[in-house]
Amino acid sequence: MLRGKELDQAIENELQLMLLEGYDKSPISHKSVHDRLVARKHISGGLSTLSNLKRKSLISRYIAEQIDVC
Repeated sequence: MLRGKELDQAIENELQLMLLEGYDKSPISHKSVHDRLVARKHISGGLSTLSNLKRKSLISRYIAEQIDVC
């Protein structure tokens, strides 16, 4: 399981992939990012793993960027 900066980088990598895949295939949400990280065995904890301010802001930024692309 990843923690700290390694987890932050895995989250950003996943967000970049989701952005490339597009809204129709991979709509970005906190839950969808969490599900993908669990599936890749990067994390095993609950959704609260992504709830610190830095991670929430990062995910929100990518949500906004994906919406802008649509």
